Amino acid sequence: MAWTQRTATAALVAVALTGCSASSDRGESIPDSCDGGGGVATPKTAMEILLVAASQSDAALACTVTTGTPEGKDLGRELEKLRIAAREQGITAENVRMVKIGEVELETGSYTLSGGPVNDLEPLTFQIIQLKDTGYRVFFPVPEKFDL
Repeated sequence: MAWTQRTATAALVAVALTGCSASSDRGESIPDSCDGGGGVATPKTAMEILLVAASQSDAALACTVTTGTPEGKDLGRELEKLRIAAREQGITAENVRMVKIGEVELETGSYTLSGGPVNDLEPLTFQIIQLKDTGYRVFFPVPEKFDL
């Protein structure tokens, strides 16, 4: 099954609408974070920290910048999936480039990631959520594309 940006966005939005309790800056409900804390200053910082956490298999670090990981999901396994997918794309925390999909004036929303040399693989797509008055987090139920 081909994984497209439209499918990725639809899947992320569908998951985002379930099991929510916190509020975004626009009053929308968003899922709880695993550490209960706030976000970080920018969407890029959130993604960079998540990539570092994936490369180091550091679930505690990932918890500082993620939200929406379904209860019972093994965050370590999810980080491993991200590590593998990012490596295939040549994406690291040091070289990640993020391109906003859709409404460019808003920092929240879907982003495609790229890094190393351009290849024929579908880009990685993530949703960035702004927590009310506390910063940004990466919505991190790992996309189906990453299933090992």
